[in-house]
Amino acid sequence: MIERSQATRREWTRLAAGVFVLAIGCSSEAVAPDGDGAGDASADAGGPTAVVFGDRVARRQFPALQAGATGVTAPIAFALPAETLSVTVVTEAADGRLAVARWRDGGGQNLVDEHWLSGPLAPWLCTQGCVFRQQSRPFEQALLAPNAPRPATLAGVHELRALHQAHDQGKWLPASGQVRVELVAVRGPALAAGRLPVNLCLTGALGWNAKNAPVLPRLQQAIADATQILAQVGIQLSVAVHDVAGAAPLVEHSSEDNELRDLFATGAQLPLGVNVFLVEQVYVATGGVQSPIAGISGGIPGPPLRMGTAGAGIAVSLALGPGEDDRLGLAIAHELGHFLGLYHTSEAQIGADPALHDDLGDTPGDGEDNLMYWAPQAGATKLSAEQGQILRSSAWLQPIGQ
Repeated sequence: MIERSQATRREWTRLAAGVFVLAIGCSSEAVAPDGDGAGDASADAGGPTAVVFGDRVARRQFPALQAGATGVTAPIAFALPAETLSVTVVTEAADGRLAVARWRDGGGQNLVDEHWLSGPLAPWLCTQGCVFRQQSRPFEQALLAPNAPRPATLAGVHELRALHQAHDQGKWLPASGQVRVELVAVRGPALAAGRLPVNLCLTGALGWNAKNAPVLPRLQQAIADATQILAQVGIQLSVAVHDVAGAAPLVEHSSEDNELRDLFATGAQLPLGVNVFLVEQVYVATGGVQSPIAGISGGIPGPPLRMGTAGAGIAVSLALGPGEDDRLGLAIAHELGHFLGLYHTSEAQIGADPALHDDLGDTPGDGEDNLMYWAPQAGATKLSAEQGQILRSSAWLQPIGQ
């Protein structure tokens, strides 16, 4: 997400899982799995569910899991083959907030340790306790491994438990409920270049529509800017412009994100691609004040290869504040970076706490020229080699020529 003003920092931190307190110590008491949860989802198959590639991308949907009173489901077990390049776990529920409670990889290492659920950042953000950072999301959440160059064994048998929480009197608390889990795995070798299909969804804001899009200089410049930014890491944008009906001109980003879910639902019938919705304004409400933001992604990463679901999209503001530089193309590229799995190179610093870094060795935290800096200004278009590797491991990328 790109902020527009210093006033939005603290609320954004709470919502988008930036930084609450960085000097944290996780409790030594892990959250126990539910005794009343459903049985192992792979048990009826006599062992872990095997993920088999028929092409570059393999998808596997599991039967619904039941979370008990602690909000943690019984485990599922799955086996990934040696050629796996990356894997995304998508958790989904009709209501509530979702995350991965525990994830043990093919080498027996905990990529997500249940201790994080006792820490002060829960349920928003897992850094200490997660090899690969994750942020919880309402209705639909995705976690990508790897999203940083840290050791992980993808080949072998994995065990995973999901987390379900409900909103109760202003807080997110563990709660029972049904959770669906899908795996989206990508087979190597890594792409040196890839094609990314993007649907630019015009909602009627500023009078823009698919008919007049070819003669809108600002829109065409934004497409050209986003294309040029991502081309530096081998990503070729394939942009199609569509009109969508029923979208609200003003969209609030909140802890429940009901308005984002409704917006993304309007793109359910579009051709397969990352849906980027251009609305009049996206904002965060703080103390009765609407603070505008330039854009927001439905997740880091967004759910791969899904259309019209709660996290399946990006919302970008068209309205400009007084004297504000036009960063439309940069905002689109920045949010696409989030949607494919990139965190900010550095989050906004809150008080005396140190800013959180993205764990990529070649993206300095103070590099304000990087596209994924927490508040990039015009001209901040740089992407590092490691950022490019993560982007090209996404299931959304198609090999050039296909």
